Amino acid sequence: MTTRNNPQQRPRLSAVIPCFNGEDHLPRQLTALTSQPQEYLHEIIVANNRSTDRTSDVIAAFASRDSRVKEVQADRAQGAVFAQNDGVRASTGDFVMLCGADDEVLPGWAKGFSDAFMSGSNVVACEILHRREDGTLIKQITSLSDNTWPGLASVGGGQAGFAKSIFDSVNGFDEAFTGAAEDLDLFWRMQLAGHQVVTIEDAKFNYFARTDPRSIFRQQVSYGRGKAQLYAKHRRAGMPRRSYVLAPLMLGIAAFRILFSAPRSPRRLLAVSTFGYNWGHISGSIMFKCWYF
Repeated sequence: MTTRNNPQQRPRLSAVIPCFNGEDHLPRQLTALTSQPQEYLHEIIVANNRSTDRTSDVIAAFASRDSRVKEVQADRAQGAVFAQNDGVRASTGDFVMLCGADDEVLPGWAKGFSDAFMSGSNVVACEILHRREDGTLIKQITSLSDNTWPGLASVGGGQAGFAKSIFDSVNGFDEAFTGAAEDLDLFWRMQLAGHQVVTIEDAKFNYFARTDPRSIFRQQVSYGRGKAQLYAKHRRAGMPRRSYVLAPLMLGIAAFRILFSAPRSPRRLLAVSTFGYNWGHISGSIMFKCWYF
C-alpha cells in the first residue's frame, strides 16, 4: 500500500541504475543522485551487470558516505534489460525512477517526481537536456513521442518513473529485448493497460551525446533493430508499419553525407547516426521476420 494519499508523508522513491563497466561515468550520476534531498529520494540502487572494471569500488565509496546507495549483483545474464528488472525488483520504494549510469540528474529532479506521485500520477516522464560532453546544449526533449505509434507516448527508460505495483502488474521488462527498445515496450504496455504518462517540467536530467563514430553507429543500429522488434511484437495490437522504402532511401542520403563531410564534424556524426539507425531497421526486419523499413 502506497503513502501518496497522505499529505503528511512523502512516497518512498527508489532510483535504479543499470550499470555495466561504469567506472568512468557512474561517479557523475551518483554525485548528482546523492545530492538529491533524502526527503524526496529514499534509495539509490546500482544494478551491477557483470562489470569487469572498478564499478563495485565506485559504488562502495559512495555507499560509505550515503546509506541510500546500494549495489545489486545483476549477474544472471548480460544486458541492461536484466539489470533493470533485477534492480527494480530489489528496490523497496513504492515508486521507481530509472536512471542511466552515464546521465546526470539535475537539482530538483527527485522533488519533481515526488510531487507528481503525491498528486496522483503513477507513470511520470521528465525532460531531457541532450548535451555534448563539454556541456553545450544540443536540444531539449520534453517527450519522446516520435510518432512510432501515434496515440502512445514513446518514453525512454532513463526518462521515467512509475509505481512499482504497475511494473509488477505488466510483468516488468520483456527480456526478449536484449538489444534496445525494452523501455518503449514497457511503457507502451503500461499505457495499453490504461495508465497515462504524465510529463513534468520540474524534473530534468542531462543526457550526454556520444562522440565516437563507431559507438554512435553501434548504438543506432541497436535502436533501429529494437524498433523492428517492437513492430514484430505489437503489430497485431495496432502499431503501424514504417514506410516500405524509407530506410533504403535514408541509407543512400546518409552515405552521401558521410562521403562529403569532414571527419568527426557534426554533419558526419549525424549522418553516421542516420545510417546506423536505418540499417538497424533493415537488419532487424530480417532478424525478427517482419517488414519495418
